[in-house]
Amino acid sequence: MYVSYNTPAKLQVILPGETAVPGFVNGKSGKASQQTADEPFNITVNLTDDYWNRVLTGAMPLVTLGSTDVYWSTPTARALSNGTVSFSAGYAAKLVTASTHTITATGGSYTAGVSSPVCVNPNVPVQLLVLAPGETQVNGKNSEPAGRSGAPVAQTSGQSFTVTVYAADRCFNLTPGVNGTMTINTSDTNDIDPGNKAMTNGVATALCQINTALPATVSAVDNDAVPRTSEALTILPL
Repeated sequence: MYVSYNTPAKLQVILPGETAVPGFVNGKSGKASQQTADEPFNITVNLTDDYWNRVLTGAMPLVTLGSTDVYWSTPTARALSNGTVSFSAGYAAKLVTASTHTITATGGSYTAGVSSPVCVNPNVPVQLLVLAPGETQVNGKNSEPAGRSGAPVAQTSGQSFTVTVYAADRCFNLTPGVNGTMTINTSDTNDIDPGNKAMTNGVATALCQINTALPATVSAVDNDAVPRTSEALTILPL
């Protein structure tokens, strides 16, 4: 006996590692594969009835993808055809923030589809991020000030303060597992430079003392990463 699909009702989001299973309680089997920040992966969106059967007829609107990753670039919308659409090749998704995210598909008057949670891991470490007091590291933040939030707190000449250096991928995600030695200096010629500091699991700290009451910066250099300089610090007279 042939059973046909019912009225089109909702969108279904299928991620790598998952397979659509019509009539199944969740509409799919498998587990979403982990992804790497800023690397493309394919997403399939199906039009289904209330029982996750793919519907081949009816309105086939443009499908738009959204994400809980606030720093990603939304792929160009694509139209359903025969009840399905693939976001691949030039339309593939790229999540940039190392965390766990979901993908949402919307189109026409159909109920939006929400993906399974997908874990996004950092990409390879390629740069350093120097944070002063008052700043907080933010994974994936590609708008200025990149990789951080907040603003440096004004410091007093001759008083020590701590800076934190992070190993980061190209999306400013913290990359744990990086160990080595950082060279940390300030732009003040009258300072007491921190010098070489050990980085453990992607993080290094250094105690700085700037003696000249003029705007200054703190720089970190490593042979295997792009050197980085802190945001400008205001140095107040003692």
